[in-house]
Amino acid sequence: MRHLFLLIRIVVYIFPTVCLAQWSSSSSTVYTTDKNVGIGTNYMPSWTLLQVNGAGGISTSGTGAEFRFRDQTSTRSDFWSDEWVWYAKDNIGRFGKVGFANDIFKFDQYGRVGVFTSGLPEARLDVAGDAKANYLTIRPQGGLDGGEISLAGSVGSPSWQMDVYDNTFRLHTNGGIPLQVFANGNLWTAGSVGIGTTSPLPSYTRFQVNGAGGISTTGTGAEFRFANRNSTPGYSYAWQEDWIWYAQDNMARFSKGGVGDLMTISATGLLVLVQLVLYLHTLVFKSMARVE
Repeated sequence: MRHLFLLIRIVVYIFPTVCLAQWSSSSSTVYTTDKNVGIGTNYMPSWTLLQVNGAGGISTSGTGAEFRFRDQTSTRSDFWSDEWVWYAKDNIGRFGKVGFANDIFKFDQYGRVGVFTSGLPEARLDVAGDAKANYLTIRPQGGLDGGEISLAGSVGSPSWQMDVYDNTFRLHTNGGIPLQVFANGNLWTAGSVGIGTTSPLPSYTRFQVNGAGGISTTGTGAEFRFANRNSTPGYSYAWQEDWIWYAQDNMARFSKGGVGDLMTISATGLLVLVQLVLYLHTLVFKSMARVE
């Protein structure tokens, strides 16, 4: 029995000494230089320096609490400048790199994510700078330019861009702007327009409608205009060379800009050639003058 008590005393005395020999201390800091640490574990894998097992996880608290990760390939003596940091501030989760003013990621409690934003995220995804997903690029602009969405073309084809410039929506590609929509709703195109068509329009037409329904105009001033083919370019009164189909007072009318109606068709089918009437009217007056 005496030998048993002696053995216990020896073990109790030696074991703490052996355990403490694995650690070093400096002021209030305790550390180990070449050992792995396990908390709540009954084994320690060789590939990890720290393993925690059980409910509770790892928690940090206090001003400046954070998790730091050093760049694995860093060779700098000031290794802290190559560290990446997870931390929280102002109720926002943050991830960044030491030495950079802006966080790379910000996360709030409402699920909004900011990427390199100077302020807090304002949407589910708030990106400062270009955002790209495969063949789609969203790009902020400046000045008169608004945002731009760029769609990469297929192999051998140019890309297409949609943007807003000086309050005008534009669709452009390869240096050209084939379509613009202005703030007042007016639409401008540099090419041809097809409605209900399934193939590119032939070169000889600018506008083609295919299918039932035809073309309809409504509202005050509704009309169809045809410009004179050999109208003088830049002519300030070019509208006077337009030929016009329109309706007024329940009569269809065909006229020329600056001249007036040349032909009218009533709802009963009566067709009146205005110039012919005027010509006959002139003949009548001339005949009457001769008789007198």
